[in-house]
Amino acid sequence: MDAILKNFISSLVDQIKGNRYMETKKTKKTTASAAAPKKGASAKAVTPKVTAPVVTEPAAKVAPVKTESVKAVAPKAVAPKATAPVVTASAKVEAVKAEAVKVVAPKEVAPVKKTVERSSGVLHEQVAKVAPKGSAKQPLAHGVGRRKSSVARVWLRRGTGLIVVNGLSHIEYFDTDIMRADAARPFAVVPMASRYDVHANVKGGGLVAQAGAVRLGISRALLVLDENVRSVLRQNGLLTCDSRVKERKKYGQKAARRKFQFVKR
Repeated sequence: MDAILKNFISSLVDQIKGNRYMETKKTKKTTASAAAPKKGASAKAVTPKVTAPVVTEPAAKVAPVKTESVKAVAPKAVAPKATAPVVTASAKVEAVKAEAVKVVAPKEVAPVKKTVERSSGVLHEQVAKVAPKGSAKQPLAHGVGRRKSSVARVWLRRGTGLIVVNGLSHIEYFDTDIMRADAARPFAVVPMASRYDVHANVKGGGLVAQAGAVRLGISRALLVLDENVRSVLRQNGLLTCDSRVKERKKYGQKAARRKFQFVKR
C-alpha cells in the first residue's frame, strides 16, 4: 500500500510540474508575437491627431444678494407685579381676637320629632316637642319588643296610664279591639302600671305584629322599674317573645306546605 501511495503522489507532482511548464511556454510565445511586426506589412507614418482647442466661456456674473436691514424692535414696557402686603404675626392675632368677639353663642332649641297621623285618613305631619332632660317627663325605663318583623321601642314616663304609639293613642292607632287589648294587656295584669305613660315607636310588620311588639316592650320596661313583677308577667306569658313567623315557600310546591294538584293521567 505504501508503494502505491508513493507512486500516485509522484505522478501527481509530475503532472503539476508539466502543467506549469506549459503555461510558462505559452506566455513567452504570446509576448514575442506581440513585439515582432507582421510580415509584408509596410511601415506607415503615424500622424499625430490634432485636437481642437477647447474654448471656455467666461463665468456668468452672480448678482449680489440684497440683505434686508433688520428693524430695531423697541422692548415692551412690563408693568410691575403687585405684591401682597406682608401680614405680621401680631396683626393675625388681633384679627382672630376681633372675630372671636363677634361670635354669639347659639340659643338652645328643643329637639323636634315628626310623626305621621292616620286617624283622619289624610296623612299630615304632627310636630311634637320632646321634653328636655331633667324635667318631670324624662323617661324612667326603656324596653324593646319584637314580633315577626316588627320592632317596638318603648319608654315609660310618669303619667296616668296613657299609651302613645307613633304619636297617636293606641285606640286611634290600632283598628280592632283585640289589637288594642293586646297592646294594653300589661296594664291589666300589673295595677301599678297605670301610674306611667307609655311612648312607643314601632317600625315594620303589620298592625297585629306591632301590637304584640308593643306589649312585649311595655312588659320589659315594667320589669326594669320593678323586679317584683317578674312572676306576674311570667305567669301571663308577657315576657315570652312569640317566635312564630310565616314559613317560607318551598321550590317544587305551591306554598310552604301546599303541593301542586296531582294528575294521574
